[in-house]
Amino acid sequence: SGTYISLLSKTENATIKYTTDGSNPLRNGKIYKEPIRITNNVEIKAVALKDGLENSPLTSFDFKINNKIPVIYLSPSRQEKNIGILEVGYTTEKEMMNKLCDKLEVKLRNQGFIVYRNDPEKDMMEWLNESRSVNASLHLAIHSNGSTNHDTKGMEIYVDDVDSKMLSLATIMYSNLYEIYPYKSSVTNRGVKYALGSLGEVKKENTSRGVLIEIAHHDDIDDAKWMVDNLEEISNNIANSIISYYGLG
Repeated sequence: SGTYISLLSKTENATIKYTTDGSNPLRNGKIYKEPIRITNNVEIKAVALKDGLENSPLTSFDFKINNKIPVIYLSPSRQEKNIGILEVGYTTEKEMMNKLCDKLEVKLRNQGFIVYRNDPEKDMMEWLNESRSVNASLHLAIHSNGSTNHDTKGMEIYVDDVDSKMLSLATIMYSNLYEIYPYKSSVTNRGVKYALGSLGEVKKENTSRGVLIEIAHHDDIDDAKWMVDNLEEISNNIANSIISYYGLG
């Protein structure tokens, strides 16, 4: 109770209309101007409009007030054959992402979350079974990226599709982390992407609450050095996005 909900559209200068009574916002909607404070169970329906363009699909968000302690399932990469730029200290994707998760896990536990962690000796389906068995509020897979020609920078984050329950958190997490990324450009700002069934740890059939983040590219010297030198800041940034989203701490 008391959480503020922000609505946004990727279409610049679009007008958003919304309702909180379940009715159609095209007919009965208010124009969105500021975050909406949630104090009761509510269904927000929203649509984005802009002259000269088709309206966005009508989207529903169903919010329920409860006192459940959020459960976070951390799933750092186990890809030990993905070797980074050794000269700047980036060893393997498995080692570096687990070091990042060591810090992230401590931060989340200290803020009151229940945290589970994958076992690198098990396979992905065993992780997903465990995540479902503990009723995880968020299943977060954490990776670094690589490119075919080793000439790519930037970060990206995945949910399964536009209807994912975790789209809002993924958007917040990406925006906050990209704010501290030093190599901003139209190329590196890869954004929120839809896996459409291609990634097991966000696929809806496996988990309804999956997010997979590619922090940066371990085979690019600048990206690799940034990750090595800033593991603490990166982990704090991700933790703060999760803490803010769930209203703890």
